[in-house]
Amino acid sequence: MKRIEKVASGARPSRLGTLIGLILALAFSPAQAQEIGFASMDAGLPVVLEGGQRLSALTPFSMSTQELPFSRINVGGNGFEFRRAILGWDSQGRPRIFNQSRRGALLGTFVPGLGTMHSGRRLHGLTELCAVGYLVVGNIRSITTTDDAAEEYNSLKSVYNSEQELETLLQLRTELNMAYQRWQKRYDHHRIQLGLSAAIVGMMVAESWWFNRPLLARGQGTKLVLDVPRLSRSKAVLASFFLPGMGQAYRGQKRSALYLALETVLIQETLDNYTRSEMRQSDYLLMKAHLIQDGLDAAEERELDRLWEKYNQATKDLHIMAGLAGGVWLVNLVDVLVSRPGPTRIGSARPAGGLSLAASPTGRLGLAWTLKY
Repeated sequence: MKRIEKVASGARPSRLGTLIGLILALAFSPAQAQEIGFASMDAGLPVVLEGGQRLSALTPFSMSTQELPFSRINVGGNGFEFRRAILGWDSQGRPRIFNQSRRGALLGTFVPGLGTMHSGRRLHGLTELCAVGYLVVGNIRSITTTDDAAEEYNSLKSVYNSEQELETLLQLRTELNMAYQRWQKRYDHHRIQLGLSAAIVGMMVAESWWFNRPLLARGQGTKLVLDVPRLSRSKAVLASFFLPGMGQAYRGQKRSALYLALETVLIQETLDNYTRSEMRQSDYLLMKAHLIQDGLDAAEERELDRLWEKYNQATKDLHIMAGLAGGVWLVNLVDVLVSRPGPTRIGSARPAGGLSLAASPTGRLGLAWTLKY
């Protein structure tokens, strides 16, 4: 088992620091230390300890340390799932793991995105926050447009009820039917918007509970045996099937944020264009039924052509947005199916080899020998 002693901030020791350490070693006694070991069910599990100093290593390893205060332990990467917890000590001086995963999961339940950020996936969690805000704006806009359509319909209805001339009544009836259809389409759009937003946010909440699972560990004296499963390709594919980017976030890949952002925007645009296309079609059919009763003149034909062009443009935009949304979803699935997570480690601080002056969390000075790994 590799042995790694204490290092201050993971910094590379300089020659001057080494010289000062040798001089002070004559005046100060070395910092008293105790041995703590880390192992895992599968060797090679990346472990990062954060507290008075920062240290990263691969299991199995041991380190010489004084009574550390509560310190965060980040575990995962390099083909393993991610876990975060607090490293502490019990009354008998043995290492112990204190999980805070439930707090992160609850945080993500009330504010989608914060739970994902708590699990260490900051970019993906920030994207989720932005996506939720974008969906909230879409819902507010759908409520506003529905209310406007209802107001337009009620206004035309009051005019229609007060009108006496037959020719004007026929024209108003067509406009009233068109206003009613627009109101119905807007109302249907609002219901679909609410359902879509609830589905996406629900997946984000489920993701928060999935990412914030407890770190399982069992103590063997002064050694901790960590139980962290390896990444599963089937889990990643299934996650990305329901929410694009979720499988990549499960693997710790930053491009997960891109898939999530693109898919959210494209789905919203597809829904907007679908409603617009339905409204344009309804306007065209109702106006055509009204105008052909007495025969079409040149002005009426131009009006119908204008409505038909609007309907065609809305339909074309719908097909484009739907195709892009489906394409991003498919690329996301292919990516998570064929790609593999890189051999990255959590944390970037790497202790360098050499003799250096180290300070314990209680402030005592001593010499420490740090090793590369």
